[in-house]
Amino acid sequence: MPKLLPLLLVAMGAQLHAQGTILTDIVYKTVNQAPLRLDLYQPDSSGPHPLVLWIHGGGWSSGTKAVSMTRISGLLDAGIAVASLDYRLTSQASIFGADEVLFPAQLEDVQDALLFLRQNATRYQLDPSRFGAWGTSAGGHLAALAGTRGSADDPQGDTSLQAVGDGYGPTDFFTMDADAQLAGCANPVVHDEPGSPESRLVGFDGPGEGIGVLRNHPELPEYGLVLDASPLGFIDPTDPPLLIVHGQADCVVASPQSPRLVAGYQALGLQVELITHAGAHQLPVDLVDDFWVFFIEELGGDRPPTRITVANEHFSTGLARPLDDQAVPQDLDNETVVQASYLWGGFNASSTTGALPHAVGLDLHPAVSSNGGALLFNAGALEEGSRAYTHLGAIADISEDPLLELDISKANMPGGARVRVLLRDAQSWWSSSLVSTPEVPGASPSQLLQVQLEDLNWRIVATNTGAGADMNELDDGGEAGPTVLGGTGTPMLTGVDGIGLEMGPGNDLSGMLAVDELVLSTEAPGVAFCSAADKIAAACPCGNLGGSGQGCSNSSGVGAQLFASGSRSITSANLALHVVGALPNKPALFFQGTIPVAEGAGIAFGDGLRCVGGAILRLRVGICDGQGQLASDGSAGVLPSGAFDVAQEGLATAGELLHYQLWYRDTPTASCGSGFNLSNGYRVHWRP
Repeated sequence: MPKLLPLLLVAMGAQLHAQGTILTDIVYKTVNQAPLRLDLYQPDSSGPHPLVLWIHGGGWSSGTKAVSMTRISGLLDAGIAVASLDYRLTSQASIFGADEVLFPAQLEDVQDALLFLRQNATRYQLDPSRFGAWGTSAGGHLAALAGTRGSADDPQGDTSLQAVGDGYGPTDFFTMDADAQLAGCANPVVHDEPGSPESRLVGFDGPGEGIGVLRNHPELPEYGLVLDASPLGFIDPTDPPLLIVHGQADCVVASPQSPRLVAGYQALGLQVELITHAGAHQLPVDLVDDFWVFFIEELGGDRPPTRITVANEHFSTGLARPLDDQAVPQDLDNETVVQASYLWGGFNASSTTGALPHAVGLDLHPAVSSNGGALLFNAGALEEGSRAYTHLGAIADISEDPLLELDISKANMPGGARVRVLLRDAQSWWSSSLVSTPEVPGASPSQLLQVQLEDLNWRIVATNTGAGADMNELDDGGEAGPTVLGGTGTPMLTGVDGIGLEMGPGNDLSGMLAVDELVLSTEAPGVAFCSAADKIAAACPCGNLGGSGQGCSNSSGVGAQLFASGSRSITSANLALHVVGALPNKPALFFQGTIPVAEGAGIAFGDGLRCVGGAILRLRVGICDGQGQLASDGSAGVLPSGAFDVAQEGLATAGELLHYQLWYRDTPTASCGSGFNLSNGYRVHWRP
């Protein structure tokens, strides 16, 4: 199995960690007024995420939901959420209203946690179709048991798992002592005696009792509990993939316990793998990432969004020098930045001269950039004009919805500038088809241009022509001519290590392009807009401001938040619209528009803001669930006409930018009293 490098990351406060957010002490069930809680570790990326439920060990009598980040960081880094639960322990007699806490209480708690997380999947941005469980020792036993006993058809709800990780958990209580002898353990834990964790788990731990006595009394009810606690008796052809790790010197749970479960899986042709090591009752650090890789392979994971800021306006204004003697003429020597994240090279192919700078560079000239620090071009007159380019510090994978973001402070050509994107895939430079920027005079605020790199056509840059087109070296000079283009093709977006821009034909020779910020990224399938709390929308009608990213607040005290999961690819047909924070059990309508209202600020409408306008299309009516959630794919709430494909329902075409919003009923006495409200807006730039 391939290995990942362990990431030794530490939690950063109660709510933030290196890869995302921790939601602590979520009550997932209550037993006789005593709450049982879990912690949810969310990745720092847009969901919905796969989930792994961590189940602690401790002989079913000790342990808590606290889990080290070194145990789970690789899952979070891969976009997999982790939940860690407290479950009822045999040492907690009377806390939950019973004299003893016996099996199957522990399994019931694990399954109830899975049910809770599936029922609240949209709220917590989880993918209910990709759940796994993992634990060690007693936690490994419960994970394996949940895997074999869970079912999508469980009368309680969907308790199924799609992957299970078992770290040296017991599989058959009746054979544990015999297996210790078989493994050659000199001083093993004795499981047959009444004081053993297994005897206590099934409540047969009094004088003269114990697993050893129970083995010979199948008529006793505790005998049936032992069978019910063994995953061996519940293996069936629908069971999920299983990974087991077990130490050969383990004399707490002897190593022959795991091959028994493996044999049962193999007899039915199920996917199972057993990794052994020379140690005892432990999970070596170098095997933790085997579980990470297993869950990433089985649950899919989703890589966190990549965001590489290649250039921005925060440059030094100290003693300056040109970045490239050919790129920056002498009159700019004292206006070129000293410090930048990446070393830039460039070439100026234009013969334009004038008072304003006319070359490639990172410039602080106030006449060009409103904030200073711009990546600066003159218009250029040739097919391949002025250009700037740089090598990244490391190879970047931007294959998932690759995006180039340009914050433009000046593009004063009529209709904006025409540029090409330059991209290097660790092997060759590529030049894109033309991209048009917005027209930005320079006195107005900067504007953001987002370029979907997969929507462009590409031609390779020929580097063997002798025309000076080789951009593999960033040196002082060496660029003696325009870019020479070769054949068509597609850059390898999994291995990008260079980025640049080049002025294209059709620009005004007296014009100027200044880019204050250049970012390579991969993003969510769309962009949220029109949230008054984020100061990117009009005021809510009666001061009923919702939270960040939400629509105006409703009678529940929060605003409805609309977001999306899946891909913006029409052919993939898996983009889903989700809403949280609407009114529980109230009707709601997903609708689509061709333009944003008031340039995305929205206008007052009912108790909220209407953010979407133009040609309006009603998509589908639904009923929000008890938590105020609704989803177009049917994962939350009720859609009387069934789940729907957003692109197909909205007649979306490749290249079309469409806008979405949710209208929903509220109580007549809420907020402004109109009886209805709306979510924020969400826009999707559809691709094939």
